[in-house]
Amino acid sequence: MFRCPFCGAMARTRTSRRLSDHTIRQYHQCQNLECSESFTTLNAFERRVSSRDAPATLPPAAGD
Repeated sequence: MFRCPFCGAMARTRTSRRLSDHTIRQYHQCQNLECSESFTTLNAFERRVSSRDAPATLPPAAGD
């Protein structure tokens, strides 16, 4: 859930679209019936916050 930037009510994610391996555009609709605005957000990988010893090659993720 994401807050509506127009009225502050909760907004529901209606759908999303992958733009790249690290970026997703999400489409939201405000749940306040008097507002009902639709808007998009971008979710992107920004940076790694912790590091760990990982194998040199990782197995593919399920579904890839």
